[in-house]
Amino acid sequence: MPKSFRVLLLLTLPLLFVAPAQAEPVAVLEGEAGLVTLETRVTQRVVRQDDSGAEEIVYLEDTWLAPGAILRYELIVHNQAENEAVAADSLVITSPLPEGVRFLEGLRPSGQVEFTLSGDGGGTFLAPSELAAETVTHLRWRLQESLPPDGRRTFAFEARLL
Repeated sequence: MPKSFRVLLLLTLPLLFVAPAQAEPVAVLEGEAGLVTLETRVTQRVVRQDDSGAEEIVYLEDTWLAPGAILRYELIVHNQAENEAVAADSLVITSPLPEGVRFLEGLRPSGQVEFTLSGDGGGTFLAPSELAAETVTHLRWRLQESLPPDGRRTFAFEARLL
């Protein structure tokens, strides 16, 4: 039977420089089913022209930031269990919006996941359509499907540096 885990991610990253992807997981939870890790990666979204002159979006690490820069936060969950899945609805990731950024609408999770936002410090969570982007304080993802052994899932959002 799949085991239940609850992951709480706290992002409090004062950003002036985007560092390389973090090799160490932000949170590690252990249970009978094995190990679930959570890694955070932050990159800057940049629009540039390719060789043909068409615009393309690229995500850069190791870059200096200026106010107005668009940052992409990726939260990568990995079920390191060898034989057991993490149960559907038991994997929840809650992330405070980092200080000094404003949430940008647009990225919607794919697959079977419930994505909600809070504007009151994480007390109440609503559908994205029910909350203005400038009032967002927390983001939450609830996986609606099991995460198989050695399975990975990436959740992402973008924010503008103030």
